[in-house]
Amino acid sequence: MKPIVFIPESIAVGGLDLLRAECDCLTPWEDGSTMPVNLQGDKNSPFRTALYEAEGVIVRLFQMNEQDIGRASRLKVIGKHGVGVDNIDCPAATARGIPVVYTPSANARAVAAR
Repeated sequence: MKPIVFIPESIAVGGLDLLRAECDCLTPWEDGSTMPVNLQGDKNSPFRTALYEAEGVIVRLFQMNEQDIGRASRLKVIGKHGVGVDNIDCPAATARGIPVVYTPSANARAVAAR
């Protein structure tokens, strides 16, 4: 059985194809759903449901707060598609033993070219 990965925001097709080869990807944005930045609202949101089913999450701007991390009982890893992790409650993830990974030099070339 493939691990379930929640991807709340669009990512490049090439990256999504690579993930789909190894994982079952939950991508509610592909059906046109509008992504709330923070999940404190509707408990029946397809984004909230997907988050709580996932073993992994890859976020960009999507907020991962303490409550969401606590409710995502299957969650094993949080990946940041970018450099900063200020939208992820790292202490809450650490308390649950969930690693937070990111791409620290992903934008170095773009920044250096300016």
